Amino acid sequence: MKSIKKIYLYFFLVFLSLCIWSGTVSAYNIAYNVETPEKVIALTFDDGPNKFYTEKILAILDREKVKATFFLVGKNIKEHPQIARKIKTKGHELGNHSLNHFDYSLMNNQEIIKDVLLSQHVFFKYLDEFPLFFRPPYGKIKAANHELFKNYFYKIVKWNIDPKDWKPGTNKQIISNIIFKHLKPGSIIIMHDNNMNTLKALPQIINKARKRGFQFVTVSDLISKEATNTALGYNPQKTKNYY
Repeated sequence: MKSIKKIYLYFFLVFLSLCIWSGTVSAYNIAYNVETPEKVIALTFDDGPNKFYTEKILAILDREKVKATFFLVGKNIKEHPQIARKIKTKGHELGNHSLNHFDYSLMNNQEIIKDVLLSQHVFFKYLDEFPLFFRPPYGKIKAANHELFKNYFYKIVKWNIDPKDWKPGTNKQIISNIIFKHLKPGSIIIMHDNNMNTLKALPQIINKARKRGFQFVTVSDLISKEATNTALGYNPQKTKNYY
């Protein structure tokens, strides 16, 4: 079985490398949020898996029956493979957040491609999948390099709400206030599963959002809403009141 996986991985990596030169992969874009009249939002968690906080966050999500998207770092998957697998077995979505969390805006094309290929290798080796979505470390990427990623991922996923849960001196109330100041249907919220601030704020965020009528979905579910609404002729400019 392992030899078959290695052969499949080899041919996949060769195919991706060829795509760089052939330009055979379809059109590509970046998602910050989704335009939809439905009150659905996506919680995303970056930088894990973390040995101190990820499982505690998973426990909260499990208790509240919320599915989220986790953008994992390759080196952290290698360090904590059991936690990474637990994220998947709990039914959450996996996204790629690079191999080493280096700033892609400071890297050349060859360095970026190498990091992407190696990170996808880690996902396949430990989690048996290649993520469809990528989030660049720090959200930074040169505009000239956007097209590189269409050879590997369906979309780059950024966010429209950042409560800066990692920031020293913040607390659960500050985090909650920032989120609900900007929350709207189709929002993508970035948080991190590597700090106590997120752990403390998460239950309040979930409960408050639900009281306002919002439902939590994965990034792929959110993006599918946009595609469906577009096909049905939804025009966000005609929708004035979401709440």
